Amino acid sequence: YMKLVHYYHIYRQMGAEFNKEEEQSQIVANTLLKEKILEIQDKMEKYMDNNGYVLAKPIQNFESPSGLEFTVTIPTTEKRKEELVKGLTEITSEYGDNLKVVVEQVDETVQEVENRWRANGIPSILGSGLMENEDYKVDTFSFSFDSLPVKLIVRLSINSSSNAEAIANEIEDEINLFLKHDNQTKNVRNDPYEIVIYSKDKTQLN
Repeated sequence: YMKLVHYYHIYRQMGAEFNKEEEQSQIVANTLLKEKILEIQDKMEKYMDNNGYVLAKPIQNFESPSGLEFTVTIPTTEKRKEELVKGLTEITSEYGDNLKVVVEQVDETVQEVENRWRANGIPSILGSGLMENEDYKVDTFSFSFDSLPVKLIVRLSINSSSNAEAIANEIEDEINLFLKHDNQTKNVRNDPYEIVIYSKDKTQLN
């Protein structure tokens, strides 16, 4: 698993060279829009707090072709979803018609697991470590926290073959070793996970 950590550090060193340029680009963002977004989110949070709603994760926002969209995540135990959508939409409607509210619900246990994995940087370490190692032939790497077990999905850039299967076995061993023995994974070792590795032609290799 040391390969994963090694390639992760190479990835970070390479990324550091572009940090200044990326930071300068981000500064170009519209300050007024940011202030409005914060104002809206503050009103939404106060509405939820005053009405006994609990946020499962911070309110997220992004710009879509149709306008600005806010994603609010609440536990699956909350039964007043439609009422919440109506209340939050009344808040955003004060700022225009091109604002949308989406309310999602998540299992609290699954959310706790996701928080642990992200707090320890597991997705970043695994993703960059696998992608930077050319021997692994990794095309994409993704996580799914929709339900348990956590899904680690690897897609290779080569078609299925005995060589692809051998690479898949090595990747699976490296991931398991990392998750079970690295100091950064102590808090997630008891969390269930599943590794799924596909070839370029969509054949599952493990």
